[in-house]
Amino acid sequence: MKRGKSQFPHIIIPLVADILLINVGFTVAWWLRYEVQLVLEVADPNYLSFEAYVPVQLALTATLLFVFQVKGMYRRPSRASWMDESLSLFSGTTVAIAVMIVLVFLYRPYTLSRLTFGYAWVLIPLLLSFARLVERRLRAYLRSKGI
Repeated sequence: MKRGKSQFPHIIIPLVADILLINVGFTVAWWLRYEVQLVLEVADPNYLSFEAYVPVQLALTATLLFVFQVKGMYRRPSRASWMDESLSLFSGTTVAIAVMIVLVFLYRPYTLSRLTFGYAWVLIPLLLSFARLVERRLRAYLRSKGI
């Protein structure tokens, strides 16, 4: 990157995209657990509205962003391969989900579904990895056009 050129778009765009996709992934995880009832049925007394998960969702988003920052995922340009970046996303998500499960069940035992976290653990890194792949393809296309 040339000296004096703003790095703002190279940092803020991936950050905003990650925030959006993390929250989409978590929302879909809740939906799969409570509305679709994928894998296990939810008994009426155990049903929790999405609003009950919002604080956890916000905490998970912040935890994931912190973990990804520590792992250097917002440094630009990324010299890692897409596979390396995807593995970092999965390992970072694993750490963040583990932290959230421990915290949630220390302070709110047995009220939130662990399966929701399992779905989020799969969905979030898949969405983020796909977004990274699309970004790489778009950058390659723009470079090929001289943009």
